[in-house]
Amino acid sequence: MQTSMYLADAAARGDLQRVGEMLRAGVDVHQLNACGRAAIQIAWGVGGGPEGSGQTQDTELLLAVLSAASRHTGSPMQTSMYLADAAARGDLQRVGEMLRAGVDVHQLNACGRAAIQVMQMGNPAIAKLLLEEGANPNMADPSTGSCPAHDAAREGFLDTLLVLLDGGASLNEPLDNYGKRPIDVATNSVLTWLKTKRLV
Repeated sequence: MQTSMYLADAAARGDLQRVGEMLRAGVDVHQLNACGRAAIQIAWGVGGGPEGSGQTQDTELLLAVLSAASRHTGSPMQTSMYLADAAARGDLQRVGEMLRAGVDVHQLNACGRAAIQVMQMGNPAIAKLLLEEGANPNMADPSTGSCPAHDAAREGFLDTLLVLLDGGASLNEPLDNYGKRPIDVATNSVLTWLKTKRLV
């Protein structure tokens, strides 16, 4: 098997040993892979699966290593030409700068995804800004069919989910490739809150 030069690829495999080797060899923890994603971003998805089944112990260890490396490095994130990459990092300032400079909110990154699809879900301000600029809240992922509302509901980011709903997203559509609506994959905490507000 060919070995990748990207730290993010080792993180995607959950290969804690390889991640450690690369960090000790001096690979920048902020390095972006061919799709413009950093290892720490990729690592959050390891072990989730289509049902969002949660992180494994190895994933938690992996995240701990990457987080520790992030705290102890002074190197800045690589600058990318893609709006989606700034959104994925949660870099609200850079997203704003790029939009003001005329970058199309629908621009796709090297993996064919727009900023609204890969944005940092824990940052509702980025979601709001992208929606204000005309981003489509129901844009489906080309691989999974999930839309941003699926991701926010699955990961428990209620504030971002509410911003998406206010911007035109729905809890009941579209269906992802597994036949699930956004409401079907919501965490218990999100579902409970929505029920108390009679939104479902």
